[in-house]
Amino acid sequence: MGRANLVLFWSIQASALLAFAYPPTLGLVALALASHYGRMIGITLCFHRHMAHRAFHLSRPVRFFFAWLGVSALQKGPFWWAGNHLYHHKFADREGDPHSPVASSFYHAHMGWFTNDIRWDNVSADNPVVREFSRFKEIRWLGKQGQICEFHMKENGALLGQGRIDFKKVRAALDDIGYTGPMQIEGAVPPGGKLIESYIANRKFLQGNFPAKA
Repeated sequence: MGRANLVLFWSIQASALLAFAYPPTLGLVALALASHYGRMIGITLCFHRHMAHRAFHLSRPVRFFFAWLGVSALQKGPFWWAGNHLYHHKFADREGDPHSPVASSFYHAHMGWFTNDIRWDNVSADNPVVREFSRFKEIRWLGKQGQICEFHMKENGALLGQGRIDFKKVRAALDDIGYTGPMQIEGAVPPGGKLIESYIANRKFLQGNFPAKA
């Protein structure tokens, strides 16, 4: 999570202490309930049940509305949340589970996985959530509102552009959300390949395919 969002997130949590200084009114209670349950519905209904588990279909306007509510909970964007939740089920309570109280801790499973654990920053372009929903421009836009600070370009076991990732679609998605930030090369060395030579080749590939960003 970016620094600005992190400060805002914890400031909102701390603001609950104001209840001791200001007597609750009907309006304040209604605001608190609407804020809490609205965001909870955005995360649970849209990110979790709809996008991660495909439990039901939503029209594009309805999906956008509930995804917007989910983003307002400051748990990053829809691709990131739903994509990582699939890893949670794939590796339940084992290494690779982004939010397991067994593999990590209760705090990490509840908040730490989206506030300060950079291991899960990168959601692969072949993640089912990204493949399914990246074609909708409004969901990409909400992904931008998740405060993406950088992209990690990786191709496990291969040089960039020589593995499973379709970098033409990656370029189209980044252009669509107007991303101009930094990129990190990560884990793109073929078996038996030399590290320095591989990273030089990977940098050349990124400069050729993402000239404004590499």
